[in-house]
Amino acid sequence: MDGITIADPRWTEIVGGFLDYLVNVKKYTCIKYYNLGNEPNNKDGYVDLWKAGSIVNFENWHTSILNLHNELVKRGLWYGLFSSTPILPMSWWWEYFEDRGMNPYFKGVREISDQMLTAGNGSFEKISVKADSLEAFSIKCGDKLFVYLYNKTKSDIKSDISINETKNTNYRVQSFSTMRREYKDLDKPTYSSSGIGIEGLALNPEDEIVLILTSY
Repeated sequence: MDGITIADPRWTEIVGGFLDYLVNVKKYTCIKYYNLGNEPNNKDGYVDLWKAGSIVNFENWHTSILNLHNELVKRGLWYGLFSSTPILPMSWWWEYFEDRGMNPYFKGVREISDQMLTAGNGSFEKISVKADSLEAFSIKCGDKLFVYLYNKTKSDIKSDISINETKNTNYRVQSFSTMRREYKDLDKPTYSSSGIGIEGLALNPEDEIVLILTSY
C-alpha cells in the first residue's frame, strides 16, 4: 500500500472490500461499528504508517470519514436493491451528497430501480448467479432479469456468468455501466438445463455493471 494515505479514496475502497468480506463472505453478524482512525488531532503525531512522516490531522481524518461514507453508501445501494425486499441506505441531508458529487451515481441506481419496478410491478424474486471471481447478485422482476456484477480486484477479469433461470424463453442482453450510465448490447446468451450462460464477460478493475436480460 505504498503511497496510499488515510485520506486517499483508495484506502476507503480497501476498507469497504474488507468489511464486505467479513459481512458478506464470512457472514459475521457481530460487527456493529468500525473505527477508521483514532485520535486525529494527537499533537504528538499520530503517524500515518502508509506514508512515513505524514501526520494524520483532523482534516485528513475528516476527509477519510467522508470517503468511507461514500464507499459504503455506494455498496449498500446495490446490495439493498438486489434483494427480495429492497431497502436502500440514504440520508436526510441531500446537500451532503451533492457536495460529494454523488448525485450522478444516484441517477444510475434510480434508473435501474425504475426499470425493476416497471417490469415486475413491485415484485422482486432473488435468483442464484455464479460469476467466478466477480461479486454477483441477481433479481427477477416480471419478464426481466437483472444481474449486478462488481470486480473488486485491482486486475482485469474475464468471467463466464451462469444464471439459474430455466424458463423456456429467449433473452436479449444489455449491460449498463453504473458509473457512465451507458448501455451496450451483448451477444446472445447460451441456454442449458442449468440456466442461462453469458460467456467471457470482461470487467475492468474496481468496475461494476448491471446486466439486463429481457425476454422476447
